[in-house]
Amino acid sequence: MIGVGTGITASTLALLNDVKTVDAYDISRVLEDVFAAYPDGTLDLTHNPKINLIWQDARSGLELNPKQYDIIQTQPLYLKQAGSALLNSTEFFQLIRRRLKAGGIFCLYSNGSPAQAFSVRQTADQVFPYRESFFDGYLLILSNEPIGLDANVLSGRLNSDDPLWQKIAAYPSTSTPERIFDSLDTPRLPAHGSKFVITDDHPIVEYPRMPAESVRLAQLPFRLPKPDSQHSHHEPR
Repeated sequence: MIGVGTGITASTLALLNDVKTVDAYDISRVLEDVFAAYPDGTLDLTHNPKINLIWQDARSGLELNPKQYDIIQTQPLYLKQAGSALLNSTEFFQLIRRRLKAGGIFCLYSNGSPAQAFSVRQTADQVFPYRESFFDGYLLILSNEPIGLDANVLSGRLNSDDPLWQKIAAYPSTSTPERIFDSLDTPRLPAHGSKFVITDDHPIVEYPRMPAESVRLAQLPFRLPKPDSQHSHHEPR
């Protein structure tokens, strides 16, 4: 988990029976006070034996630690904030790819303006050969291997006694495989070469006008979807 925040996602992942441990990175130790003051609101993160809190910049941590993972997930960033490109650049995605086990997946939030989200997808496509997305490009699922989305497997999970899957099944929009697939971007969101790629020394995603102007000038042969307003942190203009 890259970016612990209030710990909700790390704690939710830890509910899965199949998950044995969650390495949760965050650079801000101020969160220790938040966890102590609001144990209920943070799902008692600090006392969860499955969660290993690492107070370090995740990019440096992953670079120095050769450990590989089944799942790597980043928490949402406001893409226009300074430094967001460091967790959305080609170089960072290449590091993530090296840290995935065979069959592992990288879950990436791609919120922001349509052009910003497009830049994140274009960058991810330069590194990962396989991509699926949900909520009009808000959530990307990336992998080094083909991503299997099977209704029968989902149905079995939804009917299991796993604590997290029981919560998922109880939520109306994810209660059946069909409803989950309703959020899948079908057909797959298109790509358009490497012109809009984010790099460490070209952090275009931090400057919303740059990708927007590039998209305008490129005259793309398709319309960019706006990331799902129910999930995105994009501030409407």
